[in-house]
Amino acid sequence: MDTILAAMMPYILELLGLIITCLIGWMAARFHARTGVEIDARHREALHQAIMSGIRAALARGKSHPDNIAEEVTAYVTRSVPGAMKRLAPPPEVLGNLISGKVREVLGRGR
Repeated sequence: MDTILAAMMPYILELLGLIITCLIGWMAARFHARTGVEIDARHREALHQAIMSGIRAALARGKSHPDNIAEEVTAYVTRSVPGAMKRLAPPPEVLGNLISGKVREVLGRGR
């Protein structure tokens, strides 16, 4: 019995090493997926906060027309949260829609 176990030990150790390697790879992938989602959520929140800050700043400077506000906010967001813009890479029309929606919401024209 000892000789059989001794003969199989290298194979058992190799199999155990393979299982541990797979387990570590799976755990690393899960960790990466979870942190990637959390990072994206933080960037989305930063983008939305920058949009609202840009709108408030434009209104404080006397801007009142939604188009003028939207142009100024787009420039503000691009400068304010470059990391979020790079990570999320919203297409111009999506960013414009986000900004327009927030402008209408702030100005009381939420529809």
